Amino acid sequence: MTRKSCMRRKNLQNKPSEELVLPEKNDEVVLLQEEISLLKSELSLARQKLTVWNDIAEEGLFIHENFIIKEVNHGLVKLTGYSKEELVGKHGKVLITEESYENLKKHLSKDKSELFEVEMITKNGDSVIVNTKGKTIKVGNQIQRAVIVQNINEYKKAQKSIEESEERHRLISSLLSDYVYTCKIRPNEAPAIAWVSGAMEKISGYLPEEIEKLDDGWFSIIHPEDVQQVAESVNYNYSEHKFYSNQYRIIDKSGQIRWLQDKSICLNLDESTKELTLLGATKDISIRKKIEQDLQRRNIEFEQLNKNLKKANHALSGANRQLIESEKKYKNLIDNTLIGVGISIGEKILFANQSLLDIYGVKTFEQLASRKLTEYMPIDSKKMIKERLKKYRKNIPQENIFRHKILRSDGEIRTVQIVTNEIIFEGKKCRQALITDITTQQQTENALLQAANIFKNIQIGLLIYRLDDLDDDRSLRMIATNPTSSLLIGLSEEQMVGKKIDEIFPNLRKNKIPQQYAEVVRTQIPVAFDDIYYEDDRVIPAFFSVKVFPLPDQSVGISFENVSAKRKAERDLRTRNHELNNFVYKVSHDIRAPLSSIKGLINLSKLEKNYTNHLPKIEERVDHLDGFIRDILSHSRNLNTAVIIEKIKLEQVVKDWFNKLEDIDISKQISKEISITGVDFYNDKTRLSEIIRNLISNAIKYHDVAKNDRFIKVLGKVTKRSAKIIFDDNGIGIKTEFIKDIFKMFYRATEEAEGSGIGLYIVQQALEKVNGKVSVTSKFKIGTTFTIEIPNLASEKSTLI
Repeated sequence: MTRKSCMRRKNLQNKPSEELVLPEKNDEVVLLQEEISLLKSELSLARQKLTVWNDIAEEGLFIHENFIIKEVNHGLVKLTGYSKEELVGKHGKVLITEESYENLKKHLSKDKSELFEVEMITKNGDSVIVNTKGKTIKVGNQIQRAVIVQNINEYKKAQKSIEESEERHRLISSLLSDYVYTCKIRPNEAPAIAWVSGAMEKISGYLPEEIEKLDDGWFSIIHPEDVQQVAESVNYNYSEHKFYSNQYRIIDKSGQIRWLQDKSICLNLDESTKELTLLGATKDISIRKKIEQDLQRRNIEFEQLNKNLKKANHALSGANRQLIESEKKYKNLIDNTLIGVGISIGEKILFANQSLLDIYGVKTFEQLASRKLTEYMPIDSKKMIKERLKKYRKNIPQENIFRHKILRSDGEIRTVQIVTNEIIFEGKKCRQALITDITTQQQTENALLQAANIFKNIQIGLLIYRLDDLDDDRSLRMIATNPTSSLLIGLSEEQMVGKKIDEIFPNLRKNKIPQQYAEVVRTQIPVAFDDIYYEDDRVIPAFFSVKVFPLPDQSVGISFENVSAKRKAERDLRTRNHELNNFVYKVSHDIRAPLSSIKGLINLSKLEKNYTNHLPKIEERVDHLDGFIRDILSHSRNLNTAVIIEKIKLEQVVKDWFNKLEDIDISKQISKEISITGVDFYNDKTRLSEIIRNLISNAIKYHDVAKNDRFIKVLGKVTKRSAKIIFDDNGIGIKTEFIKDIFKMFYRATEEAEGSGIGLYIVQQALEKVNGKVSVTSKFKIGTTFTIEIPNLASEKSTLI
């Protein structure tokens, strides 16, 4: 505004309204109109700033005209639960109870501006007690009222609680505080408690005798900042024989600070020793002090709010002086910022700084503005932006920060982040956008997301430790783990992350594993371990193949996988190869030996006239060879055929095998006892039959010829879960040192009877196939007992495994 226009305005204002004469020259009218337009713009900007300030205030603020709400700030929206749109235009009584509304009308009729308490109702129906203070303001030609709302709900609850507590203890507190005491005070000595009654221990945490043991008695627990005050007050009252009253803080036995109000009166003064006897009463006023402090803080905040309002009004009055300077600073900032700044109305671009031209790949603003905003976007982004523009026109709230893709003039697609807000530009309501090219950032985020997905879903365990102290391998702390690690180890993420390695896996240290992890951090050289066994009760027992590699920030990565199955397979393979070698040797030997015997007997028969004498021996060799081949075939079937579950009559199977084995001469001379009871039994009949055949056959073969009362007992019990069968005999028995080897292939513990040495091996292998187990007890020359336990698979009958 020019000095000339200011003088002209002043002259016009000094003239009486009836003498006001409009300028005759058209250029002066135009000048006045420009000034009025400028003042309107300045006023609009000032209102915007005031609105922003009001929106960030913690207390609620609203403006109403005859109780019709015209404007609200964010604080009121937060307090009531209503949105701004739900409040503006509504009658103010929707926010308060009917009673409060009537009281408020009476209060306003007296034109008072001091604090007034009302009961407010939030959107969800909750009741909130608030303090309000209003001030009448003039907006244009309209008289309105600005009201500040302060939530005092918690204070009222505390006040009510105190009032109830004080009511309950009114009679006692009028005569007796929290505790009453007498003490004696001598010059330059701490008070000595003579007698105390009440809640001294509850308040201070100390018993009187504990106070006496402290170096300075009661002064030992007075807050250091209050000791001087209390001492001076005691000395003053002692010398003047006055009534003593003081408020001070103590530190109780638990370390908490408490406020006390102490009152005492002199009972006796010994003139000779100057010993003063006091009767006192002490009250815990910690809660009251807290409430007083909270009220004081609230009052300070409220006073500060009033000051801020005054400052805001002052700022509005100075808006004219700062407007031009602010515009210059803003333009300079916009021109030099690295962030793209653009202003548009609808799809028309009105302004762009150099950074925005660079983002879109154009040289001049005219080139950028020659096309619509959405013409710089691929199809998917174009649809999204048009939808946002439609919502802007309808004043539908939406997020001010979003991302989309742009199509540069050179055809390259880039990802940008937009921060948008509404402004007045050249007298029109427009959208300002702050645009940042985040293509590289987006690529990085995608890479990090991909890495995170790999880390989360990879089917090997991954652990990350950080060596907090490079010189201390005990400072290894786990900072991350993936889900597979928990499955492999058996510990949850919460049991591992954030803890030291010795806390998680204490037994790794004896194998120097943490030390080697720390060395990888220091040297940045990766290492690998074929087998690590976590010898901890909480960890799943297993062998792990581990690779250790360095990471940034003093960290080390551990990748591992469970190789227990692999190691077991390797051990089983070695065992099977060993058995195969023995098998080939044994088969070739045990087949060739009977054949050689048969061949020799045939040749001998050719030389003798009565060759039939050799036929029984030939038949015996053939039978031996047939039995061996049958055992080999049984072993092969056990290895290669599926488990077929069917109903088995166990007792009948045992009887059938005893009948089939009666051709062994000695079998008829052995007494048999068979008894298997219980429920129906289901399992693999073929395998179970072979198990029973071998155990009965062994019992018969290895009978004791020296005994007359030879017996074989087969006793069993079948339940819904399993069958337990005991094979008991009084044969030659097995020496203790041989028992551990009897289930090995081709092992024979005695030469007293012929056998292939594969029978018990077949028993054990067949039981493993049907999830059964076998145990044996034996005494040499006494007898042997085999016990087998096999699961009853009734629920899986007729099923192939």
